[in-house]
Amino acid sequence: MKLDHTDGGQTTFLVRFRGVRGSHPVTRPGALYFGGHTSCIEVQTGDLRIVFDLGSGCIPLGEELAEEETDPIRLLVLVTHLHHDHTMGFPFFAPAYASDTSLTLTGPGLGGRSFQGLLEMAHGTPFFPVPPEKMPAHKTYLTLGHQEVLSWASPDEPVRRRQPDEEIPDEELVIRTFRNLDHPDGGVLNYRLERAGRSLVLATDVEGGTGEKGDTTLVEFAKDTDLLIHDAQYTDEEYASRTGWGHSTWRMAIEAAKAAQARRLVLYSHDPSHDDVEVEDIERRTRELFSASIAASEGLEIRL
Repeated sequence: MKLDHTDGGQTTFLVRFRGVRGSHPVTRPGALYFGGHTSCIEVQTGDLRIVFDLGSGCIPLGEELAEEETDPIRLLVLVTHLHHDHTMGFPFFAPAYASDTSLTLTGPGLGGRSFQGLLEMAHGTPFFPVPPEKMPAHKTYLTLGHQEVLSWASPDEPVRRRQPDEEIPDEELVIRTFRNLDHPDGGVLNYRLERAGRSLVLATDVEGGTGEKGDTTLVEFAKDTDLLIHDAQYTDEEYASRTGWGHSTWRMAIEAAKAAQARRLVLYSHDPSHDDVEVEDIERRTRELFSASIAASEGLEIRL
């Protein structure tokens, strides 16, 4: 199952969805098509590999990397926030246990604590027998905030912080952040990746499109992106009793995509109570209003 609207040119980004559920994993038979793992997206651009979030979907990804990679693994991990469904896979991420792996782990701080401190607290003693600081992989941590800019030139070079107005070579990967406060416990980091004239935006665990709850600054952040991956956890009926929970409806995702003039839309963070039939119905209704859209499923690949 693919959504591939490239213009025939060279692929800049290959996006693979590894975990697409919000809140908690799902294992029942009726949820097999779209998948039951929580948040994890793998992105490849040239010889660079990026991972969005460390939900349970990162566990099979890590197993594949450990089995297939012959060269030392170099990964940039972009964590949106520290709720369990976005980090629960980290203690079981196989590359973290290889001494020749290099992980650059980035994410938000909160309450005066660094991202490293929060992640180590969440997965340290007594919550897991192998705390992050004892995992053999070489780890570099970066605490990110609102409107930060990073660049990455090659796997053998470190990720660099940049000034917002700094000129960056077109061949380098650029990572931009937007701290969206429409989610409990300090909000989330939305990310935008840019390289060689292509872009993609991850806006998971956000509430509102451009309506009453909408955030027009997110729309500006996602302006003209080739691919917008947007939270679409609820139906309109469900949202009526879940306002303030930090998730969007599929209509809100459409509103954001249209306002940002995004070329493609992926519905993400499916509600764990929704079975395959319900997600498929949401996808169908979304396509009636925004044809270049698809519901994320495990194994979905998109080329930009």
